[in-house]
Amino acid sequence: MSKIGKVLAGLGGVLITGAIGGYLAYLIYKELHFISTDAAFLQADIIDVSPTATGGKIEKLYFNEFQKIKKGDLLAVLDNKLLDYDLKALDYQIKALEDKKRALEKDYKASLNITLRLIEIDKEKLKQAKNNLEKAKLAYNLTLANYKTTLNIAKNNLKIQENRLKAIKSKLEKIKKDYKRFLYLYEQGVISLDKLEKIKVHLDTVKAEYLAGKHALKIAKEKLSQAKSLKNKVEIAKQNLNQAVIAYIQAKKLLEIDKEKLKKVYVLKDQIKALNKNILSLKEKKEKLKESINRTYIYAPINGVIAKKWRDEGEVVSVGMPIYSIYDPKKAYVMAYIDETNVPYIKKGKIAKVHLDTCNLDVYGKVESVGAYAGDTFSLIPNEPTSGEFVKTTVRVPVKIILPPISLNCLKVGSSAQVEIRKD
Repeated sequence: MSKIGKVLAGLGGVLITGAIGGYLAYLIYKELHFISTDAAFLQADIIDVSPTATGGKIEKLYFNEFQKIKKGDLLAVLDNKLLDYDLKALDYQIKALEDKKRALEKDYKASLNITLRLIEIDKEKLKQAKNNLEKAKLAYNLTLANYKTTLNIAKNNLKIQENRLKAIKSKLEKIKKDYKRFLYLYEQGVISLDKLEKIKVHLDTVKAEYLAGKHALKIAKEKLSQAKSLKNKVEIAKQNLNQAVIAYIQAKKLLEIDKEKLKKVYVLKDQIKALNKNILSLKEKKEKLKESINRTYIYAPINGVIAKKWRDEGEVVSVGMPIYSIYDPKKAYVMAYIDETNVPYIKKGKIAKVHLDTCNLDVYGKVESVGAYAGDTFSLIPNEPTSGEFVKTTVRVPVKIILPPISLNCLKVGSSAQVEIRKD
């Protein structure tokens, strides 16, 4: 080998030795000043999207895995044909009941107005019939009283005239006998003509009184006959009273009939109230059914990314069974599992370098929590020692690292990452 070759070989050996030494120094430096692990995974808070009110066959799916979505986007539609049929049936029932209600309301309004008007007329007729009845009672009582009074007066007057005529007749008979006796004495010359004339004048006077008494008796009989004829007026007044009673009873009965009609009209009002209650119940049922139909349309609850599509169109799902899993890329994080010996060097807020394997990208995040994450687990399980053997196993503690905004192409939940954190 030439001298120059020997020199170059020596330089190469020095360079290789230096490189190896430098690399070893770098490794020692990293070991002393950095904590690193490749047991890290990209994660996010996953939200399962599933039916909440009713299950059914999936009619349509609108997104695939890793697609970006916005809050309110329609993700899936369940078959709602039966629910829609039930909704149309409810609409038909509600319309039928509302048509019936309108007809009843029209009938109720017309019947109520007519019946109330009839009742007012009946009340007026009853009032008039009552007044006529009072008048007929008064007329009957007056006619009867007049009849009885007039009859009694006529009977008493007839009796008086009969007694008077009887007395005058008796007196006349006596005076006639006296006149015959005086006439005989006059013819015998016992008494004077003057005395005979006086007795004759007295006889003529009593005869006149007798004739007057007979005339008065005749008039008394006529008055009695007239008084008896008043009974016809009593009968007429009685008939009028009976007719007034009948008219009053009929008016009262007619009012009662129309009041019963009013009760039947108010039954229509009760039927309308019952219909209103039924209609309200059906409308509430309709709103619930519409809500169920609305829930067959499944929307995105947040802005995010489809992490997993669990079902395909045509599959049947039940309440709570996930169709999609989604996450918010702005809230993505890395869960790194650090050896427990390095935990004292890690504090909340510390900067961590994260290398994302999916897109070969380095980003810097912040430590959010150390070992306080829900679902903490030991990543290493100690080997089962043999008898008399003790093996100390180092466990790994979960460290949650919040990431800055990153391109969706790099955010593959579950993908691996590498984490590096300075100790100082």
